Amino acid sequence: MTQTRLIWILIALAVAIPAALALYVAWNDRDYADLDAQSTEIVLRYVSTRAPSDSDDPAEAFGGERGPTTVGRCRVASTVIPLGEVIADKADFYVPTRDRHIKGVDRQDPTDFWRDIEDVVSAGPTEKVVLFVHGYYYGFERVCLRGAGLQQMLDGRAQLVLFTWPSDGNPASYVADQADMEWSVPQLASLLGDIRERFGADRFVIVAHSLGTRGTLFALERLLLEGQPDPVASQLILVAPDFDAESFQNRLPLIGPMVGNITVYASDNDRPLKVSEGLHGHPRLGQAGEDLTVAAGFETIDVSPLGRYQYSGHEYFHFHPISSADLARLILTGAAAAERPHTAPMQKDGLTYWALEDAR
Repeated sequence: MTQTRLIWILIALAVAIPAALALYVAWNDRDYADLDAQSTEIVLRYVSTRAPSDSDDPAEAFGGERGPTTVGRCRVASTVIPLGEVIADKADFYVPTRDRHIKGVDRQDPTDFWRDIEDVVSAGPTEKVVLFVHGYYYGFERVCLRGAGLQQMLDGRAQLVLFTWPSDGNPASYVADQADMEWSVPQLASLLGDIRERFGADRFVIVAHSLGTRGTLFALERLLLEGQPDPVASQLILVAPDFDAESFQNRLPLIGPMVGNITVYASDNDRPLKVSEGLHGHPRLGQAGEDLTVAAGFETIDVSPLGRYQYSGHEYFHFHPISSADLARLILTGAAAAERPHTAPMQKDGLTYWALEDAR
């Protein structure tokens, strides 16, 4: 790092940190009733295998226990934070630009649920149905808030459906979460089949994050075993996948024909995946650096050049604007990495992968 760049970083921190603290103090006293009048409402569709709770707080509508499959809507209010974007544009770390909170959760009859989605897809510019399968350490509130961010990035051109399985939302519950993800595989496989049947594989995109990759791959294999080898979706996008890298390559001959294209996002700054590697004894598919997985049959996107940006480095699809924009563009257009901005070709073992770079 040059001395000039270091000086500019220190100046930026001197400006950004006090401003961020002032914003936090002011925002911490916010009144949601007042904010809702200024906010944009984002309506998300969810399919849940969580047990419903008795809480009146919509953020706690579901807990981490296993339950019957239910469907419904999660309504999230999204409000721009004053000066947030100005500060975020200058900072080399994550600065929130929007406040999001759950306004309400409405359980629905399955017939009404699917009719609502079909109405949205057929009535406007919505082109695709995107299924988001979350990872470990995701309570229901976090699922909805992360989903709201992704839905806004899709800019009305795709309808997001959340598959929310009974994660405890507790960092100490990794093993329990893995068990609950696997328990939810039959319900997830059924959902994959339902969406493919209703909307067609060409309009269906699957996005799985972290431990959600495990359930998604197992669900695709279940459909195959049930005699449904036809294409399920146009794209399978794995973000920070917490899955054995070699096992994934072994499964490619089975999984590949079931989806049009496969993209893997990986990072060498991903702390949770480094912990997972220690637990499992083998590299995870979402790791980069010397463990980066590059093979024929899928595109690898290395986001390491963007830095950690946020403490864990595991949710770059949400926190880093360049990786967020690249994911949204991939979902909406299906364009190959060579056709998307901020991607630079790299080589490993004679094969091409793509580094995601910040052009600032």
